[in-house]
Amino acid sequence: MNNLFGTFDIPGAAESDAAVDELVKERDRLRAARKFAEADAIRDQLTEQGVTLEDSPEGTRWWQEPTS
Repeated sequence: MNNLFGTFDIPGAAESDAAVDELVKERDRLRAARKFAEADAIRDQLTEQGVTLEDSPEGTRWWQEPTS
């Protein structure tokens, strides 16, 4: 199945999960550096893609909202 998706340049779930993980890590770095506007821009980008972020003292959790 992944080969089929790769043929059409559609990322598989694992690839898009890794991309979201990287964006969340970058957002966390920006927040730690107090660059809130840039961190908010990443949150907005992820929200547009249907990703919900939840910040806690243990770190940021994320999940993809189901599409219908």
